[in-house]
Amino acid sequence: MKIAILAVLPLVAGCLASGDDSRRPPAEPVDDGVVVGGRGAWAPADAWTVEEVLSVGGLDSGVESQFGVISGVDVDGAGNIYVADKQIRNVRVFDAAGAYLRTMGRPGEGPGEFGSNIGGVFVLGDEVVVPDASSARVSRFGLDGAFLASDPVRADRGIPIRWDVAGGRLVAQRRRIVPGDRTATVGDAVVTLGLEGGPVDTLATLPAGQSVQVTGGLPRIRQFEPEPVWDTTVDGRLVTAMTDAWRFEVRDASGALEWIASRPTDVRRVTERQREAVRRSLREMYRRQGVPPALSQEVLDGMEFADDLPALASVTFGPYGSLWVQDFTPPDAFEDGRVRVSVHDMGSPSWSVFDAAGHYLGVVTFPVDFRPTRVVGDRFYGIARDALDVQTVRVFRISTE
Repeated sequence: MKIAILAVLPLVAGCLASGDDSRRPPAEPVDDGVVVGGRGAWAPADAWTVEEVLSVGGLDSGVESQFGVISGVDVDGAGNIYVADKQIRNVRVFDAAGAYLRTMGRPGEGPGEFGSNIGGVFVLGDEVVVPDASSARVSRFGLDGAFLASDPVRADRGIPIRWDVAGGRLVAQRRRIVPGDRTATVGDAVVTLGLEGGPVDTLATLPAGQSVQVTGGLPRIRQFEPEPVWDTTVDGRLVTAMTDAWRFEVRDASGALEWIASRPTDVRRVTERQREAVRRSLREMYRRQGVPPALSQEVLDGMEFADDLPALASVTFGPYGSLWVQDFTPPDAFEDGRVRVSVHDMGSPSWSVFDAAGHYLGVVTFPVDFRPTRVVGDRFYGIARDALDVQTVRVFRISTE
């Protein structure tokens, strides 16, 4: 999530690449386009695997490659990697081999400068766009790093809580919070941003998320409440889901439904052990950020939790038109000390994969603590964090052989 009040929310090759999926029958059973179960179509020899091809950053790297809080990663046509850091408040650029090239922007309020809430970085043609909710604007740079212009972002149309690209345009998920009304049904609009005075179009209206309500002018946060998740492709396809059920819908660029997939959702009650794992993670995060202990404890004491855990964490389009669905991992699952629980990412390292037509293929597993943020060709670009919460950019190639 990309705004301050939501900062604690858990907020193909082979046959498919060639267009021949005759060796891959649909999962069974199938009823009116809804995949409700069955084994994956992959045979053991067909299953995709992930291979790490690049890592940028870490404590042993140069200062230009040391990151604070990465909020987005993107890639241009030459393979150069753009990394937005909302703690250091800049965008750094690396070549395809991970060598540092340049820095865009710096902290401040002037042209080409960033506030404390950079919402990511996106390469659109020959421009690099950087949304900054704290400054209520989107800054635009050339690929050479030269500042071009900025466009205002109006908060009265809803607070932008997530940014992405679709059809070559910047899009935002905007949330309208109704003060004092937990039963409000106002949904989140996914809209294109009218940069340079361009038109603003609504791509979808998502069901209302329940993790944040406003009472007496103050945000009220409830961990694990249902939230909408979604993803888009460059040609405008859209997948949407709610985190409380393992069910999602895929639509084409015109909004027409392509297919739906679902499976039975087991109800998993939130335990006190899981609540305490979240509080512990937040307490440590606040400590690193320099929040006074009394203030952080006040926030933790007032934190509320839903009754049930989410069913899924996220959805994303992958290589070759595939669709990837990530299960939710309970916050006490890694209490053996190997991995620090992060309230910002409780997704499982295992992803269920469907082909472009909705056939269930099987499961692909990434390393624990890696979160994909961008897919380009057969590669996943994303953010990894170690047990000390040091962040790096890592790149994985999907192998289909």
